[in-house]
Order: sequence, then structure tokens, then C-alpha cells
Amino acid sequence: MKASDGNMKLLNATNNTVSALPDGAAAVANQTAGRHEIAYLGTVLFTALLYLRPNELFPEIFGTLPIIKFVAIMALLAYTFGKLSSGEPLTIRTIEVKMIVVMVLLCLILMPLSTAPGEGWDLFNEVYSKVVLIFVLMANLVDTRKRLIYMFNVIIAGGIWIAYYAIQIYREGEQVLHAKGGLTRIAGVGGGMFGNPNDLANALDMLIPVAVVMGLNRKGLVRYLYFGFAILFSISVLITYSRGAFLGLVALGAFLAWKLGRGKRFQMIIAVAVVSGILTVASPGGFGNRIATIFGGGKADKTRSSTQRRDLLIRAFNLAKVHPFGVGLANYHIYSLDEEKAHNAYLEISVELGLLGFLAYLIFNIAPIIKLRRFERELGEPTTDQEREAYYFGIGLQGTLIAYLVCSFFASVQYYWFLYYPVAHTIAFCRIYQREKLSSETAFAPTQDSQTYKAKGGTLWQPTYAQSGVLWAKTNQQRAKNYYRRLAG
Repeated sequence: MKASDGNMKLLNATNNTVSALPDGAAAVANQTAGRHEIAYLGTVLFTALLYLRPNELFPEIFGTLPIIKFVAIMALLAYTFGKLSSGEPLTIRTIEVKMIVVMVLLCLILMPLSTAPGEGWDLFNEVYSKVVLIFVLMANLVDTRKRLIYMFNVIIAGGIWIAYYAIQIYREGEQVLHAKGGLTRIAGVGGGMFGNPNDLANALDMLIPVAVVMGLNRKGLVRYLYFGFAILFSISVLITYSRGAFLGLVALGAFLAWKLGRGKRFQMIIAVAVVSGILTVASPGGFGNRIATIFGGGKADKTRSSTQRRDLLIRAFNLAKVHPFGVGLANYHIYSLDEEKAHNAYLEISVELGLLGFLAYLIFNIAPIIKLRRFERELGEPTTDQEREAYYFGIGLQGTLIAYLVCSFFASVQYYWFLYYPVAHTIAFCRIYQREKLSSETAFAPTQDSQTYKAKGGTLWQPTYAQSGVLWAKTNQQRAKNYYRRLAG
């Protein structure tokens, strides 16, 4: 049915019942989208502050005032009040949300049993609780295309600031690390998740696919600005000398080339390989030798960091076998070599939260990628501008998650923001697409199996299917419910 047919009368003049529902289902499907504006704006502000770090930029103004924590608490209060007052469930229950609940419970259960419960509480209270809180808020509040695109722009803007600051530090030779073997690298940008050069590079890696697909969805000068931002992020990754982030950069570049280079995939992969080689050769002095240590130690490994990482991985693997139930949050270093981290998110979480925590974390990583691949198959070949936009966003989110999968093999970032933002964005994207898909398929053709539905208070409402907006022929109801379950987890 054409969109213009939506103007037809829905109410029978004699019995006040609905005889056809061309746009009625779409109305119900969209009735909760875009609500809780204050909580959403609080989440956006929190994200902006996470990148801008006002306490470090303006210490004379903010000092030690926990402004980010204050914003998070206000967003949570606004969200909780809005949900309760409107009678809505506090959260959606996707597989990712369930897995993060499992990880939180394991953190709290194992904490009093651990060797250093105070360290576990500090990490949980200062970092992980905020990560979980903002993840749940974003997964529930980013429920329209406008909100999703706005959030993408906020994190890109924050990334521009961080990348520019990193380049300035590198140029001026400030805040550098003098490692063994004479290698000098930037120490990071400020504190928090950007205070370590490897973590800084990982964060910028994961912004590159977002910037690329945002550019593909725009036209004119704005498109090339986004592409320029992606190049800026790539340069910033290189000057950190992070080997894991470099591998992530190559992986996401190959993935984007494969997905976006339809009809010319082989040429695109070759181009990525050539560009990677050129970047390695033309990168800051000593970086090529540092990359070579990935494939073996020897003379190139002046800092012996490659050898140390290998020993730490072996130690972590053995600890995971000895402690299948976990040693407790933030307690890995007590059992490690020289109090070092594992530099591998998967092994470290398996030691701290046990096998169950490892499985929950692995599902949390993989489930969004499976959903996005399923979405890609459902969409098929995009033919309209809206479908192309959705296709590019799906590819960009996959690229971001793939970058994390690679980078997290070389960094202990399992409790930090890196993964939780793109997973929340993936949940939001799938919900938005699901709602639009259902709305586009609610053309109601009266049949013998169809029913008429009462219009109560001017709002089309049928209790069984109201939440998903499925208000059409019975033959389609079960199909839509199954489709929703597959996308929403």
C-alpha cells in the first residue's frame, strides 16, 4: 500500500471500530520512540564529557568535582522516573543486556572472596558501574535514526579533539614515554581511558569505521570532511606506536574494503595491503621495527615487550585453567608476573570472572556481529537512499566491533568503554531498523482471518502485540514476532 493511502479513514462511522490499519501499526510501533529527552540529553552530555575531560583541561575551575559522575546520576534519575511514570519496563532484555547482568553479578559475588576486594570495589565503583549504567541508558534511549546519528557525531567530534591533542603532544615532544631500548612514544592524552598510548590508539581505531560510513551517507564537502576525520584518526593511531592498534587498523581497513568494494573486492584488498605497507615504511622512526616484533623478537625487539607479552599470555592461560571460578575483579595482577596485566581482555576476564564470565563476555562480543550480519542478509541489495544509509551504518558498526576484537587481543580493556558503546549502538540500530521494517510491512488487507480492533482514546491498541506494533493479519503476526526475536536477541 502506498504511503499516501495512510490518509484513509480508519474508523467506521457507525461502530467506531478499525476496518483497516495501513498506518495504525506504524503509529503504535513509533509511540514510545524518541521519548525521555532529558535522560537522552544527559547521556549525550556524559559522552561529550568523557572525551573533553573538563577536570583535566580546566583544573582551576572544576578541580576534583566529579562532574561526569554527577551527569550520569542525573541521567539515571531522569530515565528511571520517566520509565516508571509511563509504565514502561526499565530496560529492554536483549542477549547483550543479559550477559552484562551476568558479568556484574559475578563481579559482586566474587569480590568478597577475592584476595584484594578493595581493588575490585574501586574498579567497579569508579569505572565499571558507570560503563554498565551508560550502556543500559544508550541501549534504551537511542531509539531513532536522529538520535543514533547525533550520537555518532558526538563521539566523532570527541575523537577529533583527542586525535588533534595527541598529534600536538607528539610534535612538541611533551608527555612522552621513554621505554627500554631507546623507544620514545606519547604517554597518552590526559587520564582515564586515553591515558595509555595503546588504549588511546584502540579508541581512535574504533572511530574510523564510523567516520567512513558517516561520510558515505553524506554528499558534497561534508562527505570529504568525514573522510578527513578518518585519516586524522589513522595518523593518530600510528604515532602511538601501538602494535595491537595497527593490526586493528589493518583488519578494519580490509573489512571495509571487502564490504564497500563490491565488484572490485580483490583490487580493494590489494590496495589496503599496499597502503598498510606504505604507512609502515613512512611512519615515525622505529615504528616499522616495532611492527616487526609482532612476528618474532630478535634484534628488532629492543624493549623486549614482545617477549614479555608472550610470557604474560602463557601465564594468563595457565591461571585460567587453575582458577575456573575466577579470582575476583581487578585481582589478576596479584597472580601475574611482576604485577603486570595480561594484555589480553579475554584471558584476563577468564581469570578474574572465571569460565562463566569469559563466556558471557564472549557472547557480549559476538552477538552484535551476528545480528548485524543477519540484518545485512535481510536487507539484501540496497536500492533506496534509506536502505543504503542503513547498510552503511551496519557495515560501520561491524567494522568497529571487528577493530575491537583485534585490539582487545593485545590490551586489557574488558571493563572500559571501548566495547560497550558500539554494542549499545548496535542494539539501538537493530531496534530502529526492526521498527521501521515492521512499520513498512503493516499494510493491512482485510481477509477472512482478519479482525477489527477497537480504537481506544484515539490510539490503536491491541494488548498482545502493542509493544512491538504488530497490528495486522494473523498470518503475519507470528512471522513478525519471530523476526523481532531474531533481531532483538
